[in-house]
Parts: sequence; C-alpha cells; structure tokens
Amino acid sequence: MHSDRCPKVSVIIPVHNTSGYIGQTLDSIFAQTYPDFEVILINDGSTDTPELIAALEPYQGRIVYLEQENRGPAAARNAGIRVARGEYVAFLDSDDLWEPDYLAEQMSILEKDPRIDVLYPNARIFGDGAEAGRTAMELSPSEGPVTLERVLDERCNIPIYVTARRHAVVRAGLFDEAFLRAEDYELWVRMLKTGARFEYHAQPLVRYRVRPDSLSSNTGRQFRAGLQVLDKVERTMALTPPERDALREARRRFTARLHLTEAKEALFRGDTTQAIERLRDSNRYFRRHKLSLVILLLRLAPGLTRRAYELRDRLVFASMTHARS
Repeated sequence: MHSDRCPKVSVIIPVHNTSGYIGQTLDSIFAQTYPDFEVILINDGSTDTPELIAALEPYQGRIVYLEQENRGPAAARNAGIRVARGEYVAFLDSDDLWEPDYLAEQMSILEKDPRIDVLYPNARIFGDGAEAGRTAMELSPSEGPVTLERVLDERCNIPIYVTARRHAVVRAGLFDEAFLRAEDYELWVRMLKTGARFEYHAQPLVRYRVRPDSLSSNTGRQFRAGLQVLDKVERTMALTPPERDALREARRRFTARLHLTEAKEALFRGDTTQAIERLRDSNRYFRRHKLSLVILLLRLAPGLTRRAYELRDRLVFASMTHARS
C-alpha cells in the first residue's frame, strides 16, 4: 500500500494491549474494495509489545508502525495524523473491524459532496454483552442535522469510526491530549462549534467489539470524562442560549448516569447505604419506578437484591448507564 504517490486515505489505529485482536482488524482493512489507502499503527506503550510485534509480522511492508510511551488514544491518534499523507483520515480502534466496503461507501459520499468534513456510518455490535447483534444507531441514534446542540442532547451520537478530511481535523487543533477518555467527544464538539460539517448514514459498515477490559467498558470513568468535556466547553466556548441549555441538561444526565454506576459499584462492595444514596441521587433525574423499587428492595432485603442483580447484571442499570465511547 506504500508508494511515492500520496494515498487518498490514511487509516489511523492506536494500539494498547490488543495484540490478540490486531490481526483481525488489519485483515478487515486489507480486505477493502477501495484500495487507495495507507495504514498507520501507533503502539501506545503496550505491555504486550513482543506479542504485538509478532502479530504484525505478516503485515510488514504494508503498515507504518510508530511506537511511543503510553500517553492515551488522543496522543496516539495525533501522532498518526502528523505523519499521515492522505487527504482523508479514517479512525479505527484496534479491536474493531470494517466491512469490506467501508472505505468505498464512505469515500463515494465524501467525494460527491466536498462540503462534508466528517462522515460516520452505522456499526454492528459484537462480542460480550447484551447488545451484541444490535446496531450502534439503535442504541445511540442520530436524527436530523448534526449540530452542537443535538450532540449535547444526544439526538446525534458521533462515534470514533469516522472518515474525515485531514485538514478539518488539523484546523480544529487535533485531539486534546489532556483527555484519556471522551477525547473524540471533545474534538467533535470543538469542530462543530468552529463550523465543521458532519454527516452520517445508517449503513452498518463497522463491526464494533464490546469487551469487558476495554477503555470504554469503565462507564464511571467515561461519565467523569464526559463531565470534564462539558466543563471545558462551558469554560472555553461562546455558547448560544439553546446550546447552553443543552449543556446544562447534558451535565445533569451525565451526573445521573455516574451516580447510577456508583450505586452499582457500591452494591458490589456490599455498601448498601451508599448504593441507596446514589440511586436516590440518580432517580432525581430519571424518575423511574424501577429504580424506586430497587431502593425499596435494598432496604428490605439487601443481600437478596445484590444476588438478584449479579444474576441479571443488565436488568436495571444497562440502558441508563450506556456510555458513548
């Protein structure tokens, strides 16, 4: 895939301790029907680097390999963007997969409309979890035009697996490396506020893997990072009144989800008092009869409630603690 001629697309993959998955990910890229791309893989301080190097051996000569100390996915993606030669950048996590026509479909839309800066498709979820088999847009829809207000109120949910014009990402200042989580959310919000145009379509061109040890699996940290993004937005951006209202509501929603996650953690620790307190905090926002019932059951039979939850891990919490990334 390398030559003196610049490729149209630079595929950027940060890798951290995913040597067991990277072969599948690369195979899905090299199976693309659209051939004009380069692959840039950034080893972000993996502790399994020997295994990673062994897994990459079949792809030597077909990828650009970078290595850095562990600084997080934002820094890794920025490193890839800086050496990218393509007019477009396509982001892919190291355990996810592309369908064979991902690039062909994405580039067909982008090349027809030069006004689009960022384009994202749908994804099919697979791996561990109750959502396997469903699509990302079933769980996190996108409806109507992508605006800052719609992203803040979650009418539009932008994933990481986008294809973007490289100059638009560079113009926005790249990813903020201070964020170890929710770094994509922060960049999309910043790009939207500075006038970038986002579009999407519902074709599932990505296979999004859910696994218990991924960065995004720690929902508590995800919600805390989301709140930090909102703090930065409020501190640094001149928001319109509707945007400011949407930000306030987003902060209430993220906080309620965080409290719900903290209630689950307290329940597993056997701290019934803390679990009830956090559930009450969360239900001031959600106002769900189901949560009120759980609070009552925790008062009456905390041990039984805990065992019931362990058997049905997602019955009460999953839909309301869904993390974007």
